Amino acid sequence: MSFSIHGDVRLEAAFPLLITHVRGPWNRELTRRWAAVSLPLAHEFAERGAWVGAAVVSESMMCTPEALSLHAQMAERMVAEFGMVAAAHVALPGTEGEKLMHPVFESMFSRLCPYRRFETLEDMRAWGVAQTGARS
Repeated sequence: MSFSIHGDVRLEAAFPLLITHVRGPWNRELTRRWAAVSLPLAHEFAERGAWVGAAVVSESMMCTPEALSLHAQMAERMVAEFGMVAAAHVALPGTEGEKLMHPVFESMFSRLCPYRRFETLEDMRAWGVAQTGARS
């Protein structure tokens, strides 16, 4: 059974940072949309060197189990196949489910690469650039 996309995604490709701006919640369809638009950019970034994947989340960080499974598969691919060296997120004020989902994402990513949560996009950008410099 297929559902409509819950939320939307917009990617900001500013090497070495691939930032997904997402308005959740994440369902399977939104996760597939994100994968479709992010994989070509990840491939381009892989050709340039180490990079960091990040998300700026608004409205809801909640994920369906299917979406979470797809997200984990994508995280593994981004690290193993496309050279992502770290991951981070910023949850905008009032984002539903951030306290619940942060430990889930931390567990998912920290077994693959360094992972951090930030209060501001500026702090996340500085950390992300530092992560790529440490691995260049």
